[in-house]
Amino acid sequence: MRRLVPIFVPLTLVASACGSSSGSTLGGSGGASGSSGAAGSGESAGSTGGGGTGNVGGASGSSNDTGGVSGGGVGTGGSSTGGNASGGATNGGSTSTTGGVAGGSGGAAAANGGAPTATGGTSSTSSMDGSAPQTSACKRGVAYGFDPTGATADMTALSSGVSWFYNWSSTPPSGVANDYQKLGVEYVPMLWNGNFDVDKVVQTIPAGAKFLLGFNEPNFTSQANLTPTAAAALWPKVEEIASRRNLSIVSPAVNYCGGGCNVTNPVDWMDQFFAACENCKIDYVAIHWYACSKSALTGYVADFKKYNRPIWLTEFACGDQGTVSEATEASYQKDAVAYLESDPDIFRYAWFSGRSTSIANVDLLGSAGMLTSLGEQYTTLPAEPSCTSASR
Repeated sequence: MRRLVPIFVPLTLVASACGSSSGSTLGGSGGASGSSGAAGSGESAGSTGGGGTGNVGGASGSSNDTGGVSGGGVGTGGSSTGGNASGGATNGGSTSTTGGVAGGSGGAAAANGGAPTATGGTSSTSSMDGSAPQTSACKRGVAYGFDPTGATADMTALSSGVSWFYNWSSTPPSGVANDYQKLGVEYVPMLWNGNFDVDKVVQTIPAGAKFLLGFNEPNFTSQANLTPTAAAALWPKVEEIASRRNLSIVSPAVNYCGGGCNVTNPVDWMDQFFAACENCKIDYVAIHWYACSKSALTGYVADFKKYNRPIWLTEFACGDQGTVSEATEASYQKDAVAYLESDPDIFRYAWFSGRSTSIANVDLLGSAGMLTSLGEQYTTLPAEPSCTSASR
């Protein structure tokens, strides 16, 4: 994947598993500016419902990098803060209806039959059919495919501080399929792209699942590669799966794209998606981010608060500056996690990754069952007060 670097940031190229990458183009809404973005790829579920995986765009990489990383641009200054008044309309013009609850910063209200709140680290969803809300106080997760060899030991090591994971597929990795629930870790299935069979996905999503993640980086031709209108056209199938399995729905996860894109700016893609999917059930919004400062992260997140839904940051790491030192990566992780835990509009977040061949010094795991120093930090950093070992 390639990124187009804007003229106001240094022209740096970052090596990736599927070629070179450079910075993102323009930043998000509200005058945010772009920055460079890292890219990487590995296996991704080209046919989510089929359970099989395959390399995307000819990218080489291990299952650790399932789904592929793609870089993000910095969103600083002038970002929106979701300041709609309670009861106000979300993007797309829908006003709050039965089941709607007051949401994130600025008192923004939920719409479309009950989008969730994001307060105090605990968020809930109220489904359009009036089903009981799903709640969680623990935000911290990991995006990782778990190698079959040593997978149980790896999961055990992470479970002390990680409450959930996903692997860019609708079924959990075989190496931990029988263990993650025993270890108190939640699995979240994903519909990676539009190539899925509803009945098969309904049958293969494991018992205990609560959420369904939407398409992976649909604005990238090397990832899900779905225009906003194409994604909206598929959404009734997403809703059918969620309805039949009583799952809350997370939007497609967007990121900045500077080459091989159907839409460059992730906020633009999301705006168009909500406009095309005005009456769709979308309980949460998902984003990815690979810049390397807390201020960039907070500005980027702010751009997505206007949708009045709690946010899942389903991939993040310091990856847009080439190879950075372990100390730099650790410092960014510490700052980022402190922010993500404190922002009530962040419902969940997932570090990329357990082990990675596309970004240096981001691994949480070393040898089987052993945490790296970064992994030790990630699993022991302070969590939001309502998240306790009992609630994980």
